[in-house]
Amino acid sequence: MWDRIHGRISNSQKLITDLWLSFLTAGAGTAFVFILFDPDEILSCLDLSGLGRTGAYSIVFFFFWFMTSCASLLSMLFLDTDNTKNTNAGK
Repeated sequence: MWDRIHGRISNSQKLITDLWLSFLTAGAGTAFVFILFDPDEILSCLDLSGLGRTGAYSIVFFFFWFMTSCASLLSMLFLDTDNTKNTNAGK
């Protein structure tokens, strides 16, 4: 199936897909982390108590968004290979 749609997906569509899916994943990850841990306790352990809850939520969200976006982009990069190169290499 990947071979049939491979040529039809532009790089901008891949980037938008990556950013949207990593955004959703970062939101879920942030919710999960702050269900388990209180932001005030995390900030006091890191000596960043002046940052506030909203700052903690923002930092964790953007951290998760960056990490999931990088992982997704790397996956797309590794999947985006030219099949003719791979089949001719073994001959």
